[in-house]
Amino acid sequence: MEANELVSDSFIEKLRYPTFENNKDLIRSLGDVLGIPASITDTVSNQEKCASAMSGVIMYRQLNRIEKMEVMRLIRSIESKKLVEKLIEKVTDVIVQPKWGLWSLSNEELQDLIDFHSEFGEWSNLLGVNPGAYGVAASGWGLIKKTRAGMTGAALRSNKVGLIVSVALMGISLISADQLKRSSIERERRRIYAK
Repeated sequence: MEANELVSDSFIEKLRYPTFENNKDLIRSLGDVLGIPASITDTVSNQEKCASAMSGVIMYRQLNRIEKMEVMRLIRSIESKKLVEKLIEKVTDVIVQPKWGLWSLSNEELQDLIDFHSEFGEWSNLLGVNPGAYGVAASGWGLIKKTRAGMTGAALRSNKVGLIVSVALMGISLISADQLKRSSIERERRRIYAK
């Protein structure tokens, strides 16, 4: 078997991403999905193990206990220490918080995330283009007026609380919009490569 010949592997077969004629192209593609630069993935000599390990990392959350142990064994068998560190980091990230690696979500989980953030965006639009922005402006203007008028104490504190709540609402709205955008991009990447 040649070094670049693709191996039939259960982890690779489960992928939601494209497979290629050879392992080198597959490794580069999976590196893109995982956010691992080619400068790290191209240093691997056993491309078979590397392709299987990277596929296993992507599928990790959907695997049973035995398969997870196999993925970790494959990762540890890779000779590139930098790649081993990156792959273990990716596994750890999605164990701690699955949404840190959208690539680790099942298609159903990804769609649920998109639905949630779409609905959140719709509610934000019903309340106004960005309720946080309106609150920031109103609270900021209120603080300026009260400060100029020499007010202190509870009247000034209430505007500060309003300003803080409004900034938080604006931040939540922006974070939700960003999550919706990133999730939609991930869904499109999967559709492009759907089997």
